[in-house]
Amino acid sequence: LKRTSNTVLSEKLNGFMSSHHWRLSAELLFGRGETGLRLHLRSKLPFRSKLGVDGQEVAPLWLEGRWDEIVAYNECDALTTYLLWLRLAHFGGFFDEGQYAAEQDRVRELLQSEGEAGKTHLLEFLEEWERLATEYPS
Repeated sequence: LKRTSNTVLSEKLNGFMSSHHWRLSAELLFGRGETGLRLHLRSKLPFRSKLGVDGQEVAPLWLEGRWDEIVAYNECDALTTYLLWLRLAHFGGFFDEGQYAAEQDRVRELLQSEGEAGKTHLLEFLEEWERLATEYPS
């Protein structure tokens, strides 16, 4: 049988995560569905992307013209993706502890300033991130 790129990716992620004592397999990180690979954040990461809106609700929101809620959903999803990438890059040795902390501080400052400027969903994201970071420290 020919090994697919998904299999190779799964093996690499499993090796990477086990080398950093993660109890998370690539099967949990990457679910296999009809649409191919989907990112799952089922692990106990200190951040969440889904605050109030689920991906399946986007189409009805669109049809109802609730654009602001879709934008908020996408902004939180993009932030979660970035924070996940940042965490993996840190564990991979691309950022030392100081650089990792400094970048997280920059994201917190951005969330605070944008939230105070009217994007209250970013303040909710920040509050949940802080709560989870306390609950599941690195």
